[in-house]
Amino acid sequence: MYPITSVLRRFAEEPRYMSLLALIVGLIVFYPATNYAFNPYFLWIVTFNPYDGKWYSFFINQNIIFQREFAVKVLVFTAILFVSMLASIKISQTLTKTILKESQEENSSVKIIQRWKAHKKIASTALILQYLALVALIGLTLLIWYNMLQQYATIFLTLTRITIIVVSALGILHLIHPLLDNEELLSQACLNIINSIKEEYPKEDIKKIEQAHFMLYILLNHTLSKTIEELEEFNLEPPLTTLYLALLQNEKETLNRAKTITTNLLKAIKEKKTQGILKHLAEIHKKLEDTKELSKTMEITVHYPSLTLYTFNPSKKTTLIKALIPLITQIPLAILIFLGKWLYYVTF
Repeated sequence: MYPITSVLRRFAEEPRYMSLLALIVGLIVFYPATNYAFNPYFLWIVTFNPYDGKWYSFFINQNIIFQREFAVKVLVFTAILFVSMLASIKISQTLTKTILKESQEENSSVKIIQRWKAHKKIASTALILQYLALVALIGLTLLIWYNMLQQYATIFLTLTRITIIVVSALGILHLIHPLLDNEELLSQACLNIINSIKEEYPKEDIKKIEQAHFMLYILLNHTLSKTIEELEEFNLEPPLTTLYLALLQNEKETLNRAKTITTNLLKAIKEKKTQGILKHLAEIHKKLEDTKELSKTMEITVHYPSLTLYTFNPSKKTTLIKALIPLITQIPLAILIFLGKWLYYVTF
């Protein structure tokens, strides 16, 4: 095994360490790059206004005078950002291939779901924070451009550079994660787990059932949302809670019924048959009525994952576009602030 492949395999197995390293590298790269490209130099003048009795400090942005030099700096920053994006995408592709290759091995079904869950949680969090930082950058742009709170103008410029660093580093962090949103792969992993559950299974298998139940909920929401517009009104949690509790029972007949329904649901997901999914969901009420009544009597609740955090998008193109929008948008915003705005002032 090549050393690079070995390192990537370890990163694939430990998403937290990979994410921490990627974030640190991103901050190390973009801190000097941002300070080089978007660090305005001022000619400043202090003057007294006798009409209002205040002193004014006017800061004239020298980027207006040295536009060619500023353009070169922006191109250097853009090149660094572009190279970082390409490197992250390449690492993501390599990680994806490594994980998919491992998924073909025996007893890898639980691992593939665990890795999907870990990578997705970190990547989605990074993307959400990235868009929040972009909103903050837009807000700073408006504050500076329309001369609002000018006494804090220099502070806003510093915050702008920090925000650009954050947007860039989070964008790279998001891009570096493997793209594992594959319905067939994850459905098959769930099927393998369900088929491995036997009567009087050991306690260790409860974790397997939890993983399969988690992934089934994500896949069902994704598949049904394509055809059912008002999915919020179609609550999947009650039938899936009943199905989950039935799978946890060690009573042979109940367990077999639950396994059959789960298998049929996963097959319908793989075949993208919405009517089949709805049919098998209805079977839960009929064939597992005792378990349903048990869950109501004991008021059992099951935790379900956030669909905002655990988004499922098999389209690599759409996923890439979502990640690139903040990275690309920040460049014209930075130019608008550090070149288009030529005068800043504070009073004292």
